Amino acid sequence: MSGSSQYKFGVLAKIVKYMRSRHQEGDDHPLSLDEILDETNQLDVGSKVKQVSVKNTVKDTCSFLLRTF
Repeated sequence: MSGSSQYKFGVLAKIVKYMRSRHQEGDDHPLSLDEILDETNQLDVGSKVKQVSVKNTVKDTCSFLLRTF
């Protein structure tokens, strides 16, 4: 895995861990990506990584929902 891919994976891993924790605590109000990055202390993430994060998250969420329902 290249350094860039590891970095992107790390960003996504922190987001997933944070969102899982919020869900388990019953916190269900929506957050923007910038709010999530702020909460996970990742404010230095560039716009390209944000774009990739959103694209992958939406794709993965849709796949999960299609398999679940």
